Amino acid sequence: LNASSETEILSLNQPYSNHNGGHIVFGPDGYLYLSTGDGGKANDPLDHSQNTFALYGKILRIDVDSRSGDLPYGIPKDNPFVGKEGHRSEIWALGLRNPWCIHWDMASKTLFCADVGQNQREEINIIEKGGNYGWSFREGTIKFALKHRDPPANAKFIDPIFEYGRTLGLSVSGGIVYHGKKIPSLRDSYLFGDWGTGNFWSMKYEKGKAPEVRKLDMGKGAFKPVNFCADANGELIILDWKGSLYEIRER
Repeated sequence: LNASSETEILSLNQPYSNHNGGHIVFGPDGYLYLSTGDGGKANDPLDHSQNTFALYGKILRIDVDSRSGDLPYGIPKDNPFVGKEGHRSEIWALGLRNPWCIHWDMASKTLFCADVGQNQREEINIIEKGGNYGWSFREGTIKFALKHRDPPANAKFIDPIFEYGRTLGLSVSGGIVYHGKKIPSLRDSYLFGDWGTGNFWSMKYEKGKAPEVRKLDMGKGAFKPVNFCADANGELIILDWKGSLYEIRER
């Protein structure tokens, strides 16, 4: 890497030390997708996630190969809120808390998002253009009781395709669709885990159908996953909280 080639594209000041997001991935359309946390602390105290003036608690979509006005990046013309009053044009989706990891499955052109909950639900979402995922009016599909307000009457929230409560985990870590060859039983499945418990799952997802979720035995609590990656051959690598890399094989 040539450090002198660095160019700052986008910077967000963080009001608190946690919930910074996030992940940065190119989509099949060549645009850059970024997941951002709600800014931190607890209870979304600044109401960032539903604030369409703010870039926090969102999925953003920008064009790094062009410029719009004085911005060091371009705004794709088909972004859902381009030209809409009171909305930042970078926003692709909103209503997220701490979207730890997003993943584009290039084969199915599906954007997965693992969003870390507060004290009720951890969730896996399919990110849709212009979608609102509910935080902090709700956590997963449950009303967020610590926020003493109701959503607007016309609000429409997208449900997670999978959620789990505190009996199974504390903090979801996504996730990647496996397209390797060494583990045939997991091929074409979305793999994710829980940082707090070391639980792991695989999910077969097809649009319009209920996902098939299966708990995996990787030695409960043996390590805490923070990211799921693929090597050059598409084989699975899991990054542990303590910095170790694990290569996963079929037993």
